[in-house]
Amino acid sequence: MKALIIDNEDLFRLGIKNLFETQNQFESIIEVTTDRELLSLSVAETQQIRLTIMNPACFPDMPDAFWRPVQQICPTSQIIAMGDANYEQFKYQGIQFIPRAISAYDMAMLLQRTVNDIISAQNTIHVQEPNEQITTTSTSNEVKPVMKNFSKRRLQILEMAAMGLSNKDIASELNIAEGTVKAHMHLIMKMLNVTNRTQAALWYQNQFE
Repeated sequence: MKALIIDNEDLFRLGIKNLFETQNQFESIIEVTTDRELLSLSVAETQQIRLTIMNPACFPDMPDAFWRPVQQICPTSQIIAMGDANYEQFKYQGIQFIPRAISAYDMAMLLQRTVNDIISAQNTIHVQEPNEQITTTSTSNEVKPVMKNFSKRRLQILEMAAMGLSNKDIASELNIAEGTVKAHMHLIMKMLNVTNRTQAALWYQNQFE
């Protein structure tokens, strides 16, 4: 499994990385400093990330939904947010919030507990992922199985994009942040191995010919 650190302060990122390495449970630790770098990660990488430690300030355009791009791009990752502001209201989103002033000892203990929880759930995770892949090989058609890997929300967004709606319009229709739509579209294009919205829209339209 992999870990992800999203933070724009080098010393802070290095300290967290050192704590991760002491756990000896992660095959690699990915470091990014901005939301753009997060979007540039490959699907193969993001699907293996099990724990993300992030600085909400790295998502200045989404102060009230900073966790959404991570949840969408790294769907199997637990999230720990370390910030200076009070984000306690986001506990219901399943995000652990801790202050950046937390001691190294307390942070190490939190990481150990979290990693233990992840490991205890690994058997369940490994059972689910192969099942998803099996369903994509149940037909001889080489294109439609890809659609089965899409969540209902991603299909919804792709359908609206194919209808010509902009990210802003889609966000308004679905009552979600525009940044969330952008994150979905970026991942959709990666999954389809296309480089722009037009190609993604054409792919979608071809499924119903």
